[in-house]
Amino acid sequence: MRNAFNMNILELSEMLNTTIELSLKFIVHYGKFSQYNIGNFRKLYEKPIVEAHQMLKNDFAEQPSYALYSNSFLENSKNFEIDENRKKDPEPGVIQYFEN
Repeated sequence: MRNAFNMNILELSEMLNTTIELSLKFIVHYGKFSQYNIGNFRKLYEKPIVEAHQMLKNDFAEQPSYALYSNSFLENSKNFEIDENRKKDPEPGVIQYFEN
């Protein structure tokens, strides 16, 4: 995904003859939430949505692509069994976990 993103940015930069400085930011969080519809839009709400949004406001915004995993996600992911037949190696890249 990251490679495809970078290739698309490069192609757009060349087409537009300008530099486009964008990177991917992944926020991985866990919790129950609800949704409601407003016209053609679906609005998500509850505490985990607010927490994930707060994770976006961090000091790492100037860094290249990264992923942040919440403690809630990490703790709850221990409870899931991995199906070895469906397991795939992730795309190589730097993924860092920062904690206070």
